[in-house]
Amino acid sequence: ISYGRLERVFRENGYENIYVATVEGRVTLENIVPVLKDKKIERVILRPFMLVAGYHVINDMASEEEGSWKSILEREGFNVEAILKGLGELEGIQNIYLEHLEKIID
Repeated sequence: ISYGRLERVFRENGYENIYVATVEGRVTLENIVPVLKDKKIERVILRPFMLVAGYHVINDMASEEEGSWKSILEREGFNVEAILKGLGELEGIQNIYLEHLEKIID
């Protein structure tokens, strides 16, 4: 599934306020900022769509460095919260992994 398709699936399931962007790829933060402004969104929660929130998440997404997504969004006037937890920390995702492991072991 592509990130664009993932965002469409969110919309189809009633999640109108979730936007998917990548650091390198087809849809970047620069594509998303105008959409957020058009919709008069003031608060942005950054959440990595990665199993583990490591170096990439901390530096590229949530650091105080000039080029991080958090810094860029704050300069654009948004109130930004960064959640530095990977998907692997979510119980539902952990359960999916456990189910797959159980199938392999059995």
